[in-house]
Amino acid sequence: MKFVAVIVALAVISGCQGRFLFQDEPRSRWEEAVDQFWNHVSELTTRAEEMRDNIKATQLGRELDTLISDSMMELQMYRDDLHSKLAPYAQERAQKFNEDLQLLVTKLRTHMEEAKDRVTEYTEELRTMVEQNSDELKNKANSYAKKLRKRFNKDIQEINKKMSTYLEEVQSRASQSVEDVKDRLEPYFTSMHERAQQKLVNLREALRSQAEEIKERLDSRMQELRDQVEKTKENVHNTLQQKAEDVQKWFEPYVSHIQKQMEPVWESL
Repeated sequence: MKFVAVIVALAVISGCQGRFLFQDEPRSRWEEAVDQFWNHVSELTTRAEEMRDNIKATQLGRELDTLISDSMMELQMYRDDLHSKLAPYAQERAQKFNEDLQLLVTKLRTHMEEAKDRVTEYTEELRTMVEQNSDELKNKANSYAKKLRKRFNKDIQEINKKMSTYLEEVQSRASQSVEDVKDRLEPYFTSMHERAQQKLVNLREALRSQAEEIKERLDSRMQELRDQVEKTKENVHNTLQQKAEDVQKWFEPYVSHIQKQMEPVWESL
């Protein structure tokens, strides 16, 4: 599972910060966030069978709702602060930027909500597949993850491009103001990153606990099946033995009768 909401939002905001405000960093936070995102997506899709029948969709749904809300709040704070600090230098352009960016942010939130609903849907499907093969669901999850990656990458690129164009234009008019904005916004990114990391830790712990519980249940179920098989084998053995004894008793009178009839013949020989 690991989720997609916090990682994508972190990728959006951290990517904007790393690409536009911290050009000198050898490796951008954008790249690190994308790596984390796909590590968690990969973990969720590959562990689908192990986690079946015990993933708490309601709890994960609440976690994803919280992550989406936090991500949108941080993105809104970043946008508002950026707009308020730089708008005086390009008022008309700033208004257009604000409107365009709002459309992109709304689309990103829609995709994040859709991703949350799809994750919840998969967990519900997993809970109904205890005695079934989960390969079909795993293939479906893998296929959706690929589509989701393309969709989020497109959203991120659009927001990234919009901010890049706007910042390049404004920076040419007020480079000092950009430095001021950088200093003001850095605490937002740091705080958001810390909260996101803590939520990821909590989610990992929840998944680990659920995985252990699943293992215990599966072990218990397997032991029950072994006991049932042994009991069935014993019952079949006893039944066959009883049937053999019954057949032997049924044939004994006929064997005795034939032996008596054959005795004169043997004596004459």
